[in-house]
Amino acid sequence: MLLSDPDRRIAKQFGVKRPGSLPNRRKTFVLDVAGQVRHVISSETNMEKHADEALAMILSLTNPEKKNGQDRKP
Repeated sequence: MLLSDPDRRIAKQFGVKRPGSLPNRRKTFVLDVAGQVRHVISSETNMEKHADEALAMILSLTNPEKKNGQDRKP
């Protein structure tokens, strides 16, 4: 699920809201099906890092036999 936060209430709850009109800190939170934060990606400049790490974490959460798209079997 993607989340829009136009009033920045959720950003404040997650500790990424900056004061005034400054943009929020750039962080991506990956939550599991129970709503628990499982991984946090933080980079102000590397957007690919957010996408790559989030996808890898989602894959590992949804398919425990694989990690980063690779089989975990020895």
